[in-house]
Amino acid sequence: MFALIYASHPAIRFTDDDLHALAVQSSEKNGRLQVTGYLSFNRERTTIFQYLEGPQPAVLELMAAITADERHRIANVIRLDDDNDNDGPRLFPTWHMRYLNASYLRTMQMEDVLEVALLTMCEKTFDRAEIIATVQRLVRHIAQRAA
Repeated sequence: MFALIYASHPAIRFTDDDLHALAVQSSEKNGRLQVTGYLSFNRERTTIFQYLEGPQPAVLELMAAITADERHRIANVIRLDDDNDNDGPRLFPTWHMRYLNASYLRTMQMEDVLEVALLTMCEKTFDRAEIIATVQRLVRHIAQRAA
């Protein structure tokens, strides 16, 4: 299964209602594209995180549209799996797009860890395989706790 995760900073002010509505709209589109994942927002640090998994062409098409969206600026994108085998297991098989608010991730004690990984781990400092392994481990932990 192809997957990626990104961090961005909003260029506009998002409310929880705005993010929930965005997740509902994205869920409908992602369902048609067979893409699953989640969206979260750290209001204190104004950082958006989104995890996408599914067929590689669909995920990359979505990421191109997300990158072009003027409501935020992409800080980092990590491709977690370049495997073109679209039959692999999904971490979030029933979530076409779910909004996980900050308090939800705080209960898992994952918000700060994921943010640090996404915003500080870059290929200039860390080996690409190490970055991928770290972020995959964090996302799997979120998937297991959210099940």
